Amino acid sequence: MNADSQRVEYLSPSSYEEMKACRLRYALRHNPGGGARFGTPATMLGQLCHGVAQRLIDEGLIPGTQWLQRFDQVWAEAVRDLDIGPNDRAAELWPGYALKKVELRRALAELTEILTSDGVPDAIQTELALKSTSGLMRGRLDVLFRGAGRWHVLDLKTGRIDSDNDPSLRSSYRRQVQLYAYLVAQQTGEWPSEAVVLPLEGAAVHVAIDPNACELIAGQAQALLDAYNASSPAAQPATVASGTCPSCPVAALCPAFWSDWKPEYAPDLIAYRGEVVGVYRAINGRTAVRLAVLGSDGLEIFIQGLDEVVHPSVRNLELGELLSAVGLKPAGAPNRFWLKPGGDLAITARHRKA
Repeated sequence: MNADSQRVEYLSPSSYEEMKACRLRYALRHNPGGGARFGTPATMLGQLCHGVAQRLIDEGLIPGTQWLQRFDQVWAEAVRDLDIGPNDRAAELWPGYALKKVELRRALAELTEILTSDGVPDAIQTELALKSTSGLMRGRLDVLFRGAGRWHVLDLKTGRIDSDNDPSLRSSYRRQVQLYAYLVAQQTGEWPSEAVVLPLEGAAVHVAIDPNACELIAGQAQALLDAYNASSPAAQPATVASGTCPSCPVAALCPAFWSDWKPEYAPDLIAYRGEVVGVYRAINGRTAVRLAVLGSDGLEIFIQGLDEVVHPSVRNLELGELLSAVGLKPAGAPNRFWLKPGGDLAITARHRKA
């Protein structure tokens, strides 16, 4: 594992949020050898939904109702285009596959209503590459459209957009669309009047664009990028807290998590790491692991039902390796656990005895 950081050329609205949450998380996910893991079923389904929406808009079927007759065919074509490895499970068998297809169909119907709220839009652009004049902020916007003489930014989200602190729209997504509006203004010389965050599940949220607020966030992003690069190539500081670690996609790899984490930060977060002393594979692609927990007095735990598609590293898991798991939930018997959806699993080191 490499926790050292490298200089970053620019930030996107999403990478700004990731770096803002925890600079060490960003380094672990994006540096060579740092453990970045992409291409999980969840991320691939997100790419699939964005690709289908883009194709239907680009074909001129959205806005309107003609896309309904073409939807299933475009979905099937997009599935065939996915870069799925020869050992991976077919997309149709991914968790949430059928549900995402239903949710996307509903969201596209709402998208048509949004695009035609001021009449037929004058222009629609998809997957628009944006760049600030400094080049230090860049992004790829899902949809930019012009209606009634005004630009509108639209961001399609395939996961939840609410949070405990904001039941309508989490603050990170609000900042993202404000940064997209800033980039549109930088590139076109004209500020959008609003941004729309369209989730697959639930109603769209409309955000009025205040240029001053957008420029303030852009300045904060610039300052964060400068601070990150000033620390490179050393390891970046970590944010170990209940607001960051439970949802961190690389917590199992994070040295700060294992050295600083305390259960009272989030009592519902269960995490263990230990030596693999048993591996049990089923024909359905599920794996169970028995761990001898490090630093304990002989404690062993059993993690069951690990999906090899979601966590491909378990395919080659061997006895004697060190495995870390963050985000476990009790499986109904003492010291037996499942890994929650979104939980993190990593083989962090060899732990073989001589």
